[in-house]
This record gives sequence, C-alpha cells and structure tokens, in this order.
Amino acid sequence: MSTGSRARFTNALMSAPQLVENRLRQTSKRNAESVLGLMQSGESSPFSFHRTRCHANVVLLSTSTEAPRNFRIARTLAQEGHSVCLLEWDRESAKSPFEVKDKVKIRRFKLKAPYGMKAILFIPVWMLYVIVFLVTNKFDVVQPQNLDNLMAAWFASKLKNSKIVYDLADFYSDAYIERPLLISKIVRWFERRAIKGLDNLILVSEGQIAQVGDSNMPIHSTIIYNTVPDKGLDPNLSSSAGRPNKDKIVFLYAGIFTRDRLPLLLNLAKTLEDMDGFELLIAGRGQMEGVVSRVLENAQNVRFLGFLDHADVMKQTSLCDCVVIPYDPSCYNNVIGLPNKFFEALVLSKPVLAQKGTNVGRIVQENDCGFITDFRNAKELKNTLKDMKEGGQQEFRKMGLRARKLYLREYNWSIMETKLLQFYDEILDIPPNGQLG
Repeated sequence: MSTGSRARFTNALMSAPQLVENRLRQTSKRNAESVLGLMQSGESSPFSFHRTRCHANVVLLSTSTEAPRNFRIARTLAQEGHSVCLLEWDRESAKSPFEVKDKVKIRRFKLKAPYGMKAILFIPVWMLYVIVFLVTNKFDVVQPQNLDNLMAAWFASKLKNSKIVYDLADFYSDAYIERPLLISKIVRWFERRAIKGLDNLILVSEGQIAQVGDSNMPIHSTIIYNTVPDKGLDPNLSSSAGRPNKDKIVFLYAGIFTRDRLPLLLNLAKTLEDMDGFELLIAGRGQMEGVVSRVLENAQNVRFLGFLDHADVMKQTSLCDCVVIPYDPSCYNNVIGLPNKFFEALVLSKPVLAQKGTNVGRIVQENDCGFITDFRNAKELKNTLKDMKEGGQQEFRKMGLRARKLYLREYNWSIMETKLLQFYDEILDIPPNGQLG
C-alpha cells in the first residue's frame, strides 16, 4: 500500500467519529426545530407514541441479482410499511422476471451480459431500461447502488421530482477503474461532483468519507454496514457437526473474482498444495472466473464450488473452520472495505484470516477474532498456517466466540435496521426544498 493510501486510510478512521457526530448534531438541531414548530402550531410531536409514519413508494436499483445488501435494505423498508420494488439486472437471464419475496416486489431486466469492464457496452441498455421504468411508474424515493445506477436515477428523479438516496457500496474509481490513471481520475472527479449535488447518502464504512471528501458529503448521511441478520437463521448453521473433513482445517473464500483479489487467493491455494491437514473451498463469480476454474482444476487441497446463492454461502460458512479475506492493500477500496463475508463469519462464530494493512485486518487483530498475514509473502503465509494448525480447534472455537460477541456488540443487523429506518424517516419528513413546514 502506498504512503498516500496509508495516510488517507488513517485520516479517514481518525476523523470519521467527529464527522458522524457533526452530522448527528445537525440532524438533532433540525428535529428540535421541527418539534418546536409543531408544538407552537398545536400539532402532536413526531416523536410522540401515536406517531404516524410517512410511508413511501421506494425503488432500489441493482446491476446484479442475489445482491444480499440490496435485498436486506429492501426487506427492512417493506416490513416497516413502505411499498418497495427492487429492480435488478439478471445478467444470466436465468431467473423469473417478477416475484414477491418478504413483501418486496422484485422485477428483473433479463439481458445476458458479462461482469467487469466487458459489461461497459451493455450498461447504456440497462440505464435506458431503468429510466423508462422509473418514468412510467410512481415512486417517491429511488435508491441507486453505485455510479452505474446513479446517473439513470438522477435523470428520472428530476423528471418525477422525487428523492434520491445514493447507496455507495463501492466508490467506482477505486473499485473498478484504477487503470488507466487518467480515466480513474476523471471518474473520481465526476462521482465526487455527483455526490456533492445529492441530499442523501448511505456509506458502507467510515473510510468512504475520505473517498467522497468531507466537503462533498450530503447533509443527510449515514453508515449502514454490509452486515447480515441473525434473526431467522437456521440454528444448525452455527454448528460444524456436519462438516465432512473434521481432520482438516477448512478455509472458505466466497466472493467476486477480481484482478486485485485473485493473485492473493491463488497464492494461498499454491501454498496449501504441499501442506497436509488443510482444505480451501472457493466459490464465486466475476470477470476472472474462467481463470480460477482453469488454474484450480488439478490443484491439491483446493475445491472450486462455482457460484453459490447466499443461502448456500451461509451453509458453507457454517461448515468451514475459517473465512478467508485476501484483499490486496495496494487497492484503496480493499483497504477500507468491510465485505459481506466478514460479517457472515462473525454472525456464524467463525474466525477470519485477513490481509495485513486492511480495515478487516485491523478489526480482527484488535478483537482477537482471527488471524492476519501477508498473502503476498509466501514465507509469512506458510508460517501463519503452521501457527493456525498448532493452535488447533480449541483456539478456533475461542476466536469464533469472540467473533460472535463482536457481531452482537457492534455489527448486529438490528442496529443497522434502526439506523436505516430513522434515516428514511428524516428524509421523508423534509420536503425537497429542505424547508421545514
């Protein structure tokens, strides 16, 4: 990781609490003014016991199906009484074009397309579909995820005079377009300018504040981690009783195959080939999926499971001993990221093997809920694996319990649900012109 990236990462984490506190202060001031105005007019306070919520028609946009974060947010809003439609791009053209799940109406645009940079020619078609859908349907709030959805949502919201809640799952230039550098800088400038013109923003980690720039942060901003709910989880998921290889330490990587993650993952696979007592399970899809399947076809102690839906990912997580997060710290997005697989490990009491110099690695080290190593250094990686084997299953169980306590204390989805609903309440109580009435 470059010196500049380290500085940005450190500054973001140091300044994040103050920035969030400032946002809360501003929100509290507006709420106080609102309550005072209602008291003077003789109306009941919005915080009274008999409060009537302002329900809305909400559309969420996703450029893929089976995106856990999008559906969790959609379900939370729908269960609160909002009318929610999740508009997805079915790139495999393999799912039903319409279904209702947990009160969420899911509509899918069926157009086969690749992932990664190869999808760039298909994105304008998706954007046109989104614009037509939004213009021809009634909605109060549209929540696009990432830049490829924001532009279409912005255009339609201007025509319909509706609100935008931008869900910044990934900052585009750092996540997808690091090279060529000139294009990356142009996209960074554009996305920051676009965010500055918005009223409402959802982040996935404190480190994103540095990506956006504090001066560009919308007045209504919050952080909703990519964590998973434990409500309704199969109680058997937390048990490893059904694991087939009890004599081995089983690792799991389930995620997207990208150029920045693949080398570190393959380094782990290569290291495990000549070590007894280990097995690595790999699941996922993405622009490098073909490379993964070819390289691992005859690999020892490694199994490629292909793409798994979220339910199967949770099942495999419950059966493994340790979740692997091999994020290359030379990519800033990897440095600040807190991915789904991290929270899936915590909720199921599984320790994590994380990369040094990343946000995940820092949390794992501070809470002693896993192991950190440098996946790029074969010698260090091998020594870490030997230490893990020496610690045995008893050490894994202790770390797993600490992981679970961390989830309950800081990353429980019920905490995120409360923040999300309060955020939407605030948005819906304030008119588009920002004037309280």
